[in-house]
Amino acid sequence: MVAARGRLRVNDAILRANLHLLFWLSLARFVTGWMGENNFARTPTAVYGVVLLMAAIASWILQRTIIAEQGHTAVLAMAQLGSAKRPAVLSAIRRPNTPRETAVA
Repeated sequence: MVAARGRLRVNDAILRANLHLLFWLSLARFVTGWMGENNFARTPTAVYGVVLLMAAIASWILQRTIIAEQGHTAVLAMAQLGSAKRPAVLSAIRRPNTPRETAVA
């Protein structure tokens, strides 16, 4: 992870969170095969959903751990904040009553 000043700062918590994410992502391949072999039966499909949910949670944990280590000025924190005027979620959604913003050259 590259900090805002160009220094590399990774601690044990970040490494453990990364391994946690990689563990759940590695299970996705096997659960996908199990689900396909059993014609999308109920149990393999439910396990597949749980594995994907756990991978999403592990990704969130990794993001929070990186921001906790590198601070709110880190590249990841800035990417999640988006524009200073509006949240990142709203910057991707254009409201129907407002005109589209265009860049002026």
